[in-house]
Amino acid sequence: MSAGASSNVELLRLGSGIGGKTLDYLLCARSESGKTLEGPCPNKGDHRCSECRLVKYCSKECQREHWRIHKLQCRHFYGSKDWEPAWTREKRTAAFMNDSKNYIQFGREGHYLWGNMPAADYLNLSHNEGMDQIYRDFNLCFAASGDIRNMVKTVNGLPENYQGKVSITMNDFNPYVTARNLILVCMLTDKLPPDVEELAEAAVHYSYSAALTSHQAQYLSYWMSQILAFQSFSPHPMVFLGGPVADDLTNVGFMFDYSILQVFKKLSGAQYSLKDALEDMRSVTLAPSRVDYRDRHLGRMRPPHRVSYLSHAENGMVLPFGAARASFTEPNRILFNEDGNWLLRDSANPLHGFDLVNAVAGGKKRHVPHEDLHGSLFFHVKDQFAEFARRARRFKMEFVFQNREMRQFAEFLKDSKSDAPSSTQSPFFFDRIDTSNVMDSIGIEAILRAWAPLLNPKNEHSALIAYSMNWIGKQHDGQPGPGNPAVYTRALRKVFDFQAKDTSEWNKARLLTNAELNTSIRALQVPAFHDNEPAFNTFLKREKLPEVCKSLNIRRRNIHRIHTKRLGIPLDNHDQKIHNLNHEDFYTLSRFINHSSNQDLHS
Repeated sequence: MSAGASSNVELLRLGSGIGGKTLDYLLCARSESGKTLEGPCPNKGDHRCSECRLVKYCSKECQREHWRIHKLQCRHFYGSKDWEPAWTREKRTAAFMNDSKNYIQFGREGHYLWGNMPAADYLNLSHNEGMDQIYRDFNLCFAASGDIRNMVKTVNGLPENYQGKVSITMNDFNPYVTARNLILVCMLTDKLPPDVEELAEAAVHYSYSAALTSHQAQYLSYWMSQILAFQSFSPHPMVFLGGPVADDLTNVGFMFDYSILQVFKKLSGAQYSLKDALEDMRSVTLAPSRVDYRDRHLGRMRPPHRVSYLSHAENGMVLPFGAARASFTEPNRILFNEDGNWLLRDSANPLHGFDLVNAVAGGKKRHVPHEDLHGSLFFHVKDQFAEFARRARRFKMEFVFQNREMRQFAEFLKDSKSDAPSSTQSPFFFDRIDTSNVMDSIGIEAILRAWAPLLNPKNEHSALIAYSMNWIGKQHDGQPGPGNPAVYTRALRKVFDFQAKDTSEWNKARLLTNAELNTSIRALQVPAFHDNEPAFNTFLKREKLPEVCKSLNIRRRNIHRIHTKRLGIPLDNHDQKIHNLNHEDFYTLSRFINHSSNQDLHS
């Protein structure tokens, strides 16, 4: 079945702006009619509100007209420089310092639909095979893919004049993840209308926003129906093969169990309103039982960022802070289940999956205030998706989707070499295998024994990438603590020095007198100033990494060539142990992303 059928659907007006137009830059924040001005303002926003610093207006007149609405956000309680966390105002012990079981530690058990590490280019040709390899075919496997951000950035990192073929296998044990990835790739690789910019903007919302416009919702429903219409061409009773987009350049194939079709059937037939969906989302993102955990997180932020963060928790939208939202009237049915329940945890935020330093720089070119992180992210992700869609229109690409437990999928690939379908006949050896942070749950040995045999033996640069987010808790010297007072004091002093330079944050004396917040600061930021590489090496030895590598005839890379060993340290600075970030970049990295150690392993 060809994607040509999409021409029968109303494809225009998939943008986020007035009348479904795309947002190419930040618009004036007067998004409603005023006393004397009709309709939302279509002009560019140039003059920033000096109080909240989150919105811009085209003129003083528009700002005055909008004040009756904007003042509620501008004077938000959490935006005050004198704001105190709930436990301080109420003169009680914070929940996270209390052993009481009346508090929920992690909120509702959610799905991991969004990334928890900044997107990375897993080919990174300039440090590996070379950017001159324009005719070379590449076979990539995202064995625990999560969302599509890493795959998109990897494709976007190929040379502009790439002439080879890139084959991409995406697997995730979560059927909701696989369903979302499949439908997004189908959309972004469709060569027919809508316009690339329009499609990319809609894809941002399909990926990360709780609400859609009516036209975006219609387009999503169309693709669900297209996928449900696919026929089975596989002799295997539990595997489907097919492609909604098939021509001489791009072939989107998919393989998955019947359970995935059941996900699409349930999602496409769901009946719930946006009002009910948002109420359920807020029961997670703004759960009263989690107020101390939220305030601990927000307490490390500047006032405008606190307001922006809470706004996202309230409306679930990735849009500039002052953008009109009245047209977003439909729930995003691939972020809620068939009963209208929000699929993510309260800690999930799209900001965690991208390089915010670059996103903020890009937002500045679109006139977005640097305080509006979600606004900058909107344009950053849109640009990434648009570039991917343009490349999909001219590159030779092939996609395979699967929904299996990672180790079972590896065995499935090994057993399927002899009877693989012709459309996916490229050998089941991969130039890159991304295993995300699954080593935290099953261990690095299990990953290597399952996947190392599938590395491409003919490519000296083939690599398996794994990273850990939890190893510090398993290694006693993974981070500085009171047991090593000299190291701990030195790192803590650097944290306070950085914070003291930010006059809008809690000052040094205040931090030292707030035990709960001080504990949080130590736990999350002190490790950034500690060289934990020796401890990480010890952890890997305890995990028997040297013996496992030897038995599998692979080796651990001494120099990272795909992903930096620590966030904040450039990939080329092999010997650098501690970041030397400026204050602004440190603030961004320490507040808005998760931290982990990364390891490349290759044949």
